[in-house]
Amino acid sequence: MTRLSAILALIAAPVSAENMYVWKDLTALQRYSDSTLEIGKPTHADAVATVHFFNTEVHMGQDSATLTYDSPDGPIEVTVFFEMNAQGADDKIEVLPPDGFLAIPQTLLVPERTTGVVHIVEWLGV
Repeated sequence: MTRLSAILALIAAPVSAENMYVWKDLTALQRYSDSTLEIGKPTHADAVATVHFFNTEVHMGQDSATLTYDSPDGPIEVTVFFEMNAQGADDKIEVLPPDGFLAIPQTLLVPERTTGVVHIVEWLGV
């Protein structure tokens, strides 16, 4: 690996916090918005948390991430798997919540420059 490619690999890695990943636009022209993956407060009445994936043309490396939301009832940790360009330019995410919870939808295709939303709900059984 050349020195330049090693430096680019380091700076292209997602910036992470427990509840968010950010892929920075490191292209020469910096004309794209950053891509973000975040878990946070629920945006649906039946959800305990919501995952938002803002998809832009900027991605490198990282094929999974673990995010944690500190809900009032305790932390909720989800694992998100990525498949970049799964359907042409669309990217696919698959959200795996912990036991006792469901992701709705579990798998989602997200076109470029749009936001995909996945709700985490408690599994109440049948």
